[in-house]
Amino acid sequence: MKPYYENINLDFFQVFFMIVYLVIFFFLLMFIARKLLLKDDKFNRYYFIGVLSMYFVLIIGDIKFDYIPLFPDTQLYYDLLIGKIKTVPSIELTIGFGLFSRLFYFLSCGNIINYILFNSIINQIGILLLWKSFRIYKKDEISIKNQRLFLIFSAIYPVSIIYSLTLLRESYFILAFSIFLIGIMKKSKINIFLVLGTTLVIIFRTKYVIFCLMIYAIKLLYCNTIKLKYKAIGTILLIPIMYFGLNYVAVRYLNIGISPAELDDFRNSQREIYLNSGMEYPYVVWNTWLDVFKAYPLLIAQFLLSPLPILVDYDFLNSLAYTIDAFYVIIVLVLFLFNIRNNYKNLFWIVTILSIIVLSSIFEYFLTGGVRHRYVAILMFIPLLFSDKKEKGLYGNRSFNFFTSKRKYKTINFTGKKYK
Repeated sequence: MKPYYENINLDFFQVFFMIVYLVIFFFLLMFIARKLLLKDDKFNRYYFIGVLSMYFVLIIGDIKFDYIPLFPDTQLYYDLLIGKIKTVPSIELTIGFGLFSRLFYFLSCGNIINYILFNSIINQIGILLLWKSFRIYKKDEISIKNQRLFLIFSAIYPVSIIYSLTLLRESYFILAFSIFLIGIMKKSKINIFLVLGTTLVIIFRTKYVIFCLMIYAIKLLYCNTIKLKYKAIGTILLIPIMYFGLNYVAVRYLNIGISPAELDDFRNSQREIYLNSGMEYPYVVWNTWLDVFKAYPLLIAQFLLSPLPILVDYDFLNSLAYTIDAFYVIIVLVLFLFNIRNNYKNLFWIVTILSIIVLSSIFEYFLTGGVRHRYVAILMFIPLLFSDKKEKGLYGNRSFNFFTSKRKYKTINFTGKKYK
């Protein structure tokens, strides 16, 4: 039994209060869904009843049979949650997880099971917000069918289920990242969602400061009406500016320089922490950027398919839940490749996904860490699996014109609303 379940008495009153919380959460999710999703109330009711019932059964089953993995950092998170530890050197835990988790722990009446239910609902709200960001990106040119399939695939995503029912910060991060996505996908260069989302993302995962700045720089370049050739010139000029700018930020706030030698030192020093665990990445020797680029394909493959043995010789059958997740990821990637012909209009969305994968891969040094850190990227792939030819690109049909189009057009989207 997990340490935080040791004092839990699964009696009538505990089950009753779980059901009361679930009923409240159901109405909360239905209210939020009406704001974030295309109108589909009947399906949404069945969907939320199914998801909440699944969480209810899985939590009770985990208390009885202990089948959800106990992650190495769980005790630290639990101690922070209950106030046994007040602060740790990491801003991600002290401010990010610490403040938010204690608020929801208070709303859970100090009951760890009710808190885990809160955690699962936060994860669901994050998923709904991510879909809202895709709606904004596509200007509502999406179908009910795509929305339903997105919800179903996200509900059965193994990692989404696992981290909904643990004490880690993944649910908070998906919520924060989805708010950032809404802000970045909006046409305006600065908006409240962008500011709030960026702040929360950095609080929960500091290394994402590089990602947020990079994606925002790309948005600034393409969020205007200049001609395509000037955007191409701007891209060429943007690369060195982004490199020096991001290097400055990385050194100042992460103490990591963006150079082969610095990245080499970072990876090799971090892997020493997990030495002899059998899950650390191999030692690297990166003297030039060519060395880094040559290593990238296998780093990305290992990141996406952990815990399958690509760079790390590991018996993946010892991590059954993670292995199931790896096969789920393979299914998602295969479906994306099969449907790639219908996604050429979604270039900026895909660029965002690839940026997450590329940046996360280079900082990943522990085998199963990739399972956690690819969560957001895989969720972002799901809306692309079922895009069809009727769906337009963002503010127009040209694949490279991410945010604006000089052409005016009139169309009727799948919701019945008219756009000009």
